[in-house]
Amino acid sequence: MSGYPYDGGYGYRGDDDDEEDDCSRAPEEPWPSPEKAEDDARLKPDEYAILQQLRTKKKRVEYLLRRYPDTRNNDTYLEWLYMRKFHRLPLPFLTMRQLASINLEGVRRARQKLQEEGRYLPTNPEVMRRRRKLREAYRKAIHSL
Repeated sequence: MSGYPYDGGYGYRGDDDDEEDDCSRAPEEPWPSPEKAEDDARLKPDEYAILQQLRTKKKRVEYLLRRYPDTRNNDTYLEWLYMRKFHRLPLPFLTMRQLASINLEGVRRARQKLQEEGRYLPTNPEVMRRRRKLREAYRKAIHSL
């Protein structure tokens, strides 16, 4: 295994050991094809003016969720498009300083908040079912404390 932990930007390879973790990994979220992802990431002529007007993280995330439905099912893809569109970062090659300058947790939280409001729900029923199960498990855990 190479020292580079990512498999072409489509997921985390993780450790090479055969031993199972005591906590299970989240299942792969659906990805669009690499060609579609690159096409989505290209700045369209009509987008430049729109992107300049979006000042808050929530408004930016809402725009991506509305315009690119695949982002509703995959937080990593949402974050990747966010970095490409709003920070114009040449992914996948980033310096740690560039990566650290973006609060990706805030991107996920903005998506989560919009979907809690019933807007831009996942388009994949499996993703919706998995997120619902996780939400219920967290609620049970908190109420059992």
